[in-house]
Amino acid sequence: MPLETFEWYMLLDDRPQYPMTFPYHLTLSGQIEKGPFQKALDRTLDRHPLLAMKVKKTGTRRWEWQTSEKDTVQVDWGEQGETLGTSEDEWIDLTCGPGLRVWVRQGNDSADLHFQFHHSCCDGVGAMQFTADLLGAYAHLVEGRSGEPFSEPLDVDSLSRRGVFSTPPIKEIGWGTYLQARFQGVIGWILRLPTPLRRPEEAVIPEPEDRSIFANFRSAMIDPARLPLLLEAARARNATLNDLLLCSLFLASVEWDRRQGQKPNRRWVRISMPSNLRDPGDELMPATNRVTLSFISRRAKAASKPEELLGSFRQETVQIKKTRRGVLFLKWIGRLKKTIGFLPGLKSKQCFSTVVLSNLGRLESFFDERFPTREGKVIIGKHTLQDAVFVPPFRVSTHASLGVHSYAGQLTISLRCDPHFFTEEHSQEFLDIFLQELSRWG
Repeated sequence: MPLETFEWYMLLDDRPQYPMTFPYHLTLSGQIEKGPFQKALDRTLDRHPLLAMKVKKTGTRRWEWQTSEKDTVQVDWGEQGETLGTSEDEWIDLTCGPGLRVWVRQGNDSADLHFQFHHSCCDGVGAMQFTADLLGAYAHLVEGRSGEPFSEPLDVDSLSRRGVFSTPPIKEIGWGTYLQARFQGVIGWILRLPTPLRRPEEAVIPEPEDRSIFANFRSAMIDPARLPLLLEAARARNATLNDLLLCSLFLASVEWDRRQGQKPNRRWVRISMPSNLRDPGDELMPATNRVTLSFISRRAKAASKPEELLGSFRQETVQIKKTRRGVLFLKWIGRLKKTIGFLPGLKSKQCFSTVVLSNLGRLESFFDERFPTREGKVIIGKHTLQDAVFVPPFRVSTHASLGVHSYAGQLTISLRCDPHFFTEEHSQEFLDIFLQELSRWG
């Protein structure tokens, strides 16, 4: 099965120093039973085959998915606080094994589930889909229920169309909107070359073997009372919560650079935003990438007028959704895939985006009727899902990525800064700046 365009893009941009993988951590009450959990993992991988495969090069710029033994995905067990590894262990070589790793670290009354997904295998929604199936199968096994642990079988054959995406007819969206989307989606991506976040001076960076895996991972939970205020602030401006997040991240990026001695000017600041391309007929498709990247660029000096900036972001996000302009990016990458000159360009250290923002939305939406709730939190057998954190990957010269979701009425912000140039303290400082900018709205 050949790799589709986005899968190929993630594989080609993958490198040991900047792996195209993303961590996803969950905290559950109680202790996980080893036997049922490993059995549930094996059964869940049968439903989501891309997470149990590796890749093989079959020609120039051609890679294919190859069946890999499921028993290569073994859970790494340990006590809470025990390290998962160092930065040197973070890269997943898809030619040697599957793009999924699982760790469980548990204490007397709670368990931390750590997942690492290669982005060639699936996107954030696919990761959540897989995780919900895994936890549902585990609850089924530990409670000794009869019958199948999954509510309905998935359509594995549908993976053959995982790289096929539709766009609305031009007559439906209008020629003006269509041409504007093409410019901002592709031509603007080429011409509006962004600058990376300014690196902190005199930072003492630990050696890779002295840094923990997923180093510089920071998260913060917004006071539950503030989420309704943020939503109301968005509605009052005819915007969405995601628009507020985008605007706040832009403002935080400019403010970070200002603190490092860079004045706001005409340089471009670009946010890379994963956009979900799933259609109503994709509900039974296994975990995969039904996603593209949308890029939103503004001059740094636009930070001087936050309300105008928010309005412009809102206009562009409406256009992105209406036109599905991210499909144009995939088509463009697909064409360049056939061009030899594109390969060294992608492998360069050129900055493609200043920062990354990924918003998974409501965590509860990924859990179906198999999971009861108590006080807004998902019940998994005898366990309660307390919370989760994740961050998307970032490539070279993109020095920060932000992951956002809400759960049980609480908004969680997760951030990771480039551990090659930023320390843990710098990551916390950038997160604090973002939270301060977000607070201006509510």
